[in-house]
Amino acid sequence: MEKVEQLSKQQIKQLSPEERASYRERLQNYKKALKEQSKREQQRIREEIQANLRFGIRGRNLKPQQVSALLGPTNSGKTYQALQKLLERGSGTYAAPLRMLAREAYESLQEQLGDQVGLITGEEKINPEAPILCTTTEMAPLQGDMLVLDEVHWAADPQRGWAWTRLLIGAEYKQLVLMGSVDVLPLLQSCFGEDLQVQIFERLGNLIWDRGVSISKLEGGDAVVVYSRKTALYLAKQLTKQYGSERVAVLYGSMPLESRLTELDRLRSGSADLLVCTDVVGHGLNLPIRRIVFAETSKYDGQKRRNLKPWEVAQIAGRAGRYLNHPEGFVAYLTSSKWYQPDPGVIQRGLSPTVLIDEEQQLYGFRRVSRALIRPSLSDLGPVKISLLHQAIEQWYKTARQELRSASWIDLEQPQEILGRLRIVRRTLRKSG
Repeated sequence: MEKVEQLSKQQIKQLSPEERASYRERLQNYKKALKEQSKREQQRIREEIQANLRFGIRGRNLKPQQVSALLGPTNSGKTYQALQKLLERGSGTYAAPLRMLAREAYESLQEQLGDQVGLITGEEKINPEAPILCTTTEMAPLQGDMLVLDEVHWAADPQRGWAWTRLLIGAEYKQLVLMGSVDVLPLLQSCFGEDLQVQIFERLGNLIWDRGVSISKLEGGDAVVVYSRKTALYLAKQLTKQYGSERVAVLYGSMPLESRLTELDRLRSGSADLLVCTDVVGHGLNLPIRRIVFAETSKYDGQKRRNLKPWEVAQIAGRAGRYLNHPEGFVAYLTSSKWYQPDPGVIQRGLSPTVLIDEEQQLYGFRRVSRALIRPSLSDLGPVKISLLHQAIEQWYKTARQELRSASWIDLEQPQEILGRLRIVRRTLRKSG
């Protein structure tokens, strides 16, 4: 293709009529050829991107030999049973929603198996080649011997659900052990059908409604729950004035690792016996909590401030009472404070399941979790240039609807959030040069 230089208006005026007509014809043909070349290049790029896209669906010959679901409320012993299975197996992965929970499992298993256990989270990597790994769900490997997947109802979470769904449809393990509330049974039945083996657990101790308690009447073993880091730190300061700094511990999701480990050690050793925490306590941490005291019953969900849903209350309230430390658990709300005005009715709706999950077994929960969310990870997009990431993501979503059509229980997470994060990365890279 012969290149045609663009002439200025003045240069074109100096041409003869014949030369002008010839120039315009050559220029028009040149632009047309460029456009065709661009189309071919775009098609080549689309085909290259398409060839590298992955959708994380395991083949039929790679399906697990056994799928066990251990379902029940908090403090029912299902995590203990699942870890015992992993311990007996001697090889596999425990995947948890929290770094704190992954570390807790790591420490428990390490006491029995030593250097046969490793830990991988976003901020720690210890003995990563060990036959048994404790990880956050996002960091869990996609292949192995046994996968113990905790809090599996998180597959429906708008922000992080993709990490659980990715493992449900794509993890190539010989055995899957799935833990969660009975709410998630419909989802697991859709995913695994007749291959699913279900074991239902009952809570090991009673959960008792304890009404209101003032700040001045808190007792050892109380955990006061709020819904922001700022509020947790403020309330911890108030309790420190009342009870002394040595008794009060604080936990929230974004707490630095060293501080978090220190607070957990203080609570488990008994040197601190009052806890101020966010809903991080509701995701499986095993702490010597006798009573959960709600200081707040509403939270900001990323869009608005709203009341807690019954299943959210249940996740947290169920942390009251540990079978060995406190056989019975108590749930209350904070009173006598103008700053905290929790609604007792919101809490009580989370103490008794009313939603029928399975008619044949007469199982009741707090909601029916029947659908899971998924979005692409970087590995799903293949080796793609940063400049083409936006196009690759859009192409993944377009194709995923077809590729995942057999899994009718899966919803695609809206691409706006991931594309928004990509725009932020691009702006940052441009500013940094």
